[in-house]
Amino acid sequence: MPISTRDLSGLPNTRTLEKITQSLAVLDAIMSPEWEYRYFSFNPKWDQPSGERMASMSNGSGDEYFLLFTVGGAILKGFDHECPMSTWPRTPNAVWPGVLDHVPEEFAAFLSEPAFNLKDTTFCIWKRSSDSVAAIEQVFKHQSLTPELVAKLDTEKDFAEALRDAEEIGYGLNPGS
Repeated sequence: MPISTRDLSGLPNTRTLEKITQSLAVLDAIMSPEWEYRYFSFNPKWDQPSGERMASMSNGSGDEYFLLFTVGGAILKGFDHECPMSTWPRTPNAVWPGVLDHVPEEFAAFLSEPAFNLKDTTFCIWKRSSDSVAAIEQVFKHQSLTPELVAKLDTEKDFAEALRDAEEIGYGLNPGS
């Protein structure tokens, strides 16, 4: 399965994710009044006619992300300069094969936005507004693990391995038993 299309049901819904990124930007603004020292930013008016909002992070050492919120969901592009998939040490300086190959059509404009610095990309993930996080809620309620539930969380995770991990963690066991 291509890297950028893994099951992301573990992420919060897009509205919660947006609030988290706004909170990070506000905390950074409070703690770092001077713009050039901030890591996190949020632009609620990125593209007003289409209702798009944009969050970003840049740590000053080359690592960054851009997260676009649209009516259709959210798409995140990031760059980790120390990642083996980094474009920095490789020649030719190109995005790792497969990372941007399967971006859904509703996020196509994201791939042509110069501000997002797409040439420096080590990961790209997205979540449509219609994607569910019900599987995460089931785990937080300590419902029994099933092959279907595990597949919703990670399509590549072996169910038997997930059960072994859950047993080691004590998931599903009553305290004191």
